[in-house]
Amino acid sequence: MGQALRSCLFFFLYLVTVEGYSLSTTGTILLFYGVVSFCGNYIGGILTYKLRTIRIQVFNLVNTSIAFIGLLFYHTPVSLAFGLFITSLIADTFRPANMASISIIESPEKFERKIFG
Repeated sequence: MGQALRSCLFFFLYLVTVEGYSLSTTGTILLFYGVVSFCGNYIGGILTYKLRTIRIQVFNLVNTSIAFIGLLFYHTPVSLAFGLFITSLIADTFRPANMASISIIESPEKFERKIFG
């Protein structure tokens, strides 16, 4: 969670300082990142239940990197919101598959240690 929050803060600064958007426009664009995160986790849970976790993880890592590179070419607020929508949807389907993989590999005692430190 901390890494996602830091990347959102840097993206927020980029949109305000480099692209020159207002704070309300930038907040609306980043709203899509947060809202779609819930949908991505839900879809990731469904896919994890139906498919193998390794397939989902590989698919998401490859396609998330492509989606992040694609964000470089969006410059209008609507296209940035759409790009963040797609990127967040793809990226957040990774988490349920990752948790399922850890729970399959590790014993219950070690699982809590792996997740919570």
